[in-house]
Amino acid sequence: MLFWPAKEGLMLKVFKNPAIQIACLLVAWALVCLPNLGISSLWDIDEGNNAEAAYEMMESGNWIVPTYNYNLRVDKPALLYWLQIASYNIFGVNEFAARFPSALGGLFSLFATYALATIMFGASTGFFAGLILLAMPAWAGSAHFANPDSLLNACVAWSFFVFFKGYQNNNSTWLLWGGIITGIGMLAKGPIALALPLLIILLFLLWERQPQRLLSIHLLGALFLFFLVAGPWYIWVGVETKFQWHRGFFFTHNLGRFSTAMENHSGPWFYYLLIIAIGSAPWSAFIGMTFLNAKKELFNTAASSNTITDRSAIRLLATWIAVVLVFFSISSTKLPNYILPLYPAIAILTSRAMLAWKNETHAYPNWLPKTGMLILVFIGIITSLGMILVSTQADISWIKGRKIPKLEQMAFIGFIPIMCGTFALVLAAKKNRIATLAILCLGSIGFTGALGAWNGSNLNEIKAPKMLSQLLPEDHLTREIVIATHDWFQPSITFYCKRQINTLISEEEVKQFLEQPIPVYIFMPEKKWDAIALKHSLRAKKIGQATDFYRNCNVVLLTNQ
Repeated sequence: MLFWPAKEGLMLKVFKNPAIQIACLLVAWALVCLPNLGISSLWDIDEGNNAEAAYEMMESGNWIVPTYNYNLRVDKPALLYWLQIASYNIFGVNEFAARFPSALGGLFSLFATYALATIMFGASTGFFAGLILLAMPAWAGSAHFANPDSLLNACVAWSFFVFFKGYQNNNSTWLLWGGIITGIGMLAKGPIALALPLLIILLFLLWERQPQRLLSIHLLGALFLFFLVAGPWYIWVGVETKFQWHRGFFFTHNLGRFSTAMENHSGPWFYYLLIIAIGSAPWSAFIGMTFLNAKKELFNTAASSNTITDRSAIRLLATWIAVVLVFFSISSTKLPNYILPLYPAIAILTSRAMLAWKNETHAYPNWLPKTGMLILVFIGIITSLGMILVSTQADISWIKGRKIPKLEQMAFIGFIPIMCGTFALVLAAKKNRIATLAILCLGSIGFTGALGAWNGSNLNEIKAPKMLSQLLPEDHLTREIVIATHDWFQPSITFYCKRQINTLISEEEVKQFLEQPIPVYIFMPEKKWDAIALKHSLRAKKIGQATDFYRNCNVVLLTNQ
């Protein structure tokens, strides 16, 4: 009973009010994104790097030059760090505070999706698109993860809102807002925040045979505003670092990632098709309906003027998805989070397709919606069985030798899509399509919300950095001590130790390190220490140990005291 057609039929009166729609989306966002946001210790590599870089900026008072482990960090621009510093000042220096800016980025991308879908197809499609986006694990995951992708996603989505609003009104002042938004995106993630929207909009206008729309006096204003927002920091950090930051960021972490598979993050040409299927689940179960409806609206030539307007919107969404998919598919470095900006477009198209089914404006094959509901049941079964098998077996491909404690206790999450798909099949058979969509929507949000509330907390026992840092003396921040690692390192160890971590390369360096007159502490794999101690007859006190899931080894903390 939560859904209604935008332009025909009756809908519940209370949900006609945009304020009520926004309030519902806000509550749903809070339920999906905030519970247990800080329950999991930081995930390495990215969260450890970003959380520590923000802490060092705050500690030093230098908000211009990013550092990690007190050395220049060239991986990301500064916006995420600034927001994390603000969050640290409000919530304290902890995991929740490190992730909260990403949760806010998720909220802004949610509202952008709602707003864009509403001006494209009406309030019903906008509201439903927002609820669909909320239920996508890729979007929810980015809102739980301390990196800039959620902020970039919000900037890209708002870029398309201001563009399409201007396109509808034949008004080029959208370029001015576009300059501001892409400038913010430049501070969040870099040139991709400008390149993606610009390329997509250009190709869309070529498709519409209206490329002249970009040739406006407001284009100069947009460029001015873009540089006004992003330029000062980029110039300042360049001067402060003698442009070493620029060389590392633009050449290594932008051009380098595109041309070379960095850190072994590569994949086949269909890599992102698989990622989309997982990242948009459980709504990817209805991808067939989404595709057929988009195809019909794109190529149906018998169109009224209103349908022509709708077709332009579909063209923009199709171009949006195609460009992001192709661009990152041809990139050498591939990571699941790279294609995050296309999920709002998928959510809008899925909303359009599902409402077309509810309103019977598109005659899908009878088996297609039912197949989607059966796939929902299958997703639930796979989720439950997967958690049980991973928890009880040690010989499954990439988890070989790794034990995830108590994961089987979370297997109940899989029952949500099982029940959702089952009830949807029953309601669809009774031709109660409004109730069917309501069940699908509530069930999918419940599924993703449950995954978010779990947030991988079971892995805390086998993520070594936080546990190892707690073995250090309580007064280690006020004493003269030195901390190092050998043959093991995870970025979050620096965040949890709140001290600079030295890296010892050779066994001779380990020997010399332990012979210092001041207190020293060293982290290394237990087997490595046993071998070195035996070979060099070294003596050191073993304070404790922890299991590192990433390296699949036990790590010990040693001291010369």
